[in-house]
Amino acid sequence: MAKVKFGSLLTNMSGKLGGQVYSHNAAGAYLRNIGTIAVAPSASMIASQNAFASVVAAWKTLSDVQRDAWNAAVCNFVKLNVFSDTYTPNGFNLFCSINRTRLNINQVLLLFPPAPVMPAQVQGFAVYDFFSSGGFAAVEASGIVDPASTLIIEATPPISPTVNNYKVLLTKITVLYGSSPMPTEIAPAYIAKYGTPTPTMRGGFKCTPVHTASGTKGQSSYSNYLFP
Repeated sequence: MAKVKFGSLLTNMSGKLGGQVYSHNAAGAYLRNIGTIAVAPSASMIASQNAFASVVAAWKTLSDVQRDAWNAAVCNFVKLNVFSDTYTPNGFNLFCSINRTRLNINQVLLLFPPAPVMPAQVQGFAVYDFFSSGGFAAVEASGIVDPASTLIIEATPPISPTVNNYKVLLTKITVLYGSSPMPTEIAPAYIAKYGTPTPTMRGGFKCTPVHTASGTKGQSSYSNYLFP
């Protein structure tokens, strides 16, 4: 889905034109293709949809006091869009964003907004050979996951080394909780998700730190690994 930033001749656009739909949200204007899903959704897609539905349902059960608290807290969670323009989410969006992240790291929903605490940033994330077991491991330069943070590890299925745009294929394979030692072997989680990879194929990996208590995400880091 493309993001759009208008200039002097066009300042806004909405609706369908040709094969695209122009619209906007709190993060800015965007453009998407008109299309339908041609294949059955994957298990991870269904899980993501179910998680979002459960968070939306939870919002509907909040009291007026709880909703007012989320609406008042948005000023503490100013975000940047892809053009580095700042925007402020509404209370509903903030509630969904934080609680979808918390569900993704196996935490309970927050009914009141947390303090905006950023997680410790990942330093030197990489995936490399873990020779003691013949597998491969994730490593972070600090030597340990920050005790207040959780790391979400995502990976692609085995892909050709010539594939460049692998980020669209990333899916969560495991989470590493606070105080987990580094390096941590992630080959078992990868194989459970995708099966044993073929040698000379490549895997793309993503590591996203999350402040566990607040559900606030930090900046993601990426790594590639050529399967031996």
